[in-house]
Amino acid sequence: TLSVINHANTILTRGNGYKQIYSTYINLKQTPMNFFNGNSLIELFENKSIDKLYEYICLFKLVEILYELYENKPLEWQWEKLKLVNKNFTISVSESNEQITFIFKNNSSYPKSQLLFQHTFKGSNSYSVEFRPDFTWQIFTEGKVLNYHFDAKFKLVQDKDKNQTSKNNDLTKMHSYRDGIKNTVGCFVLFPGTVKEFYLISRQYPYEGIGAFPIQYNKNFD
Repeated sequence: TLSVINHANTILTRGNGYKQIYSTYINLKQTPMNFFNGNSLIELFENKSIDKLYEYICLFKLVEILYELYENKPLEWQWEKLKLVNKNFTISVSESNEQITFIFKNNSSYPKSQLLFQHTFKGSNSYSVEFRPDFTWQIFTEGKVLNYHFDAKFKLVQDKDKNQTSKNNDLTKMHSYRDGIKNTVGCFVLFPGTVKEFYLISRQYPYEGIGAFPIQYNKNFD
């Protein structure tokens, strides 16, 4: 039974057939039984850059927050559309449009909504060019679709008081989302800092404007 792949032995790694064996090994393990299973997360995160890892962590955190708001699991997780992409012996979540969508049924407090991952807004959904936020929370209410967009940024700056804040350039990008994507209420940076930052407009919807939310994590992905 093949249970361990030796990554360090240069004689083995250069041998004929090694890459084919390694590819088979990855393929056997690449499909998680549960997307939020700890072992599956380890497989999914293998060989990822830190900014991509943080993006995945933010995705799971947003789903967790919505789970708590709606007090139940998503109505539909669209497992049949979930795809893992195997490329150069690494595993990634597919970023094709609507490949990952978490749909939440309305309850006594909140209307039906859905969380989109790497969704492209263009044509009739854009005032100008194509936009692709990391995450979009769409709320269906009063015959309207309201958008809240989020970008995960593994970047921060430290001010004179040693507070960890988001970068101005990232906040500037939130302006482009809010002005460029139709039916957008708010746009926010998700970053591993400590200070919330909001520039809100007092209108008819909560959190209307732009800003930044700190999302912390630890080795257990809490």
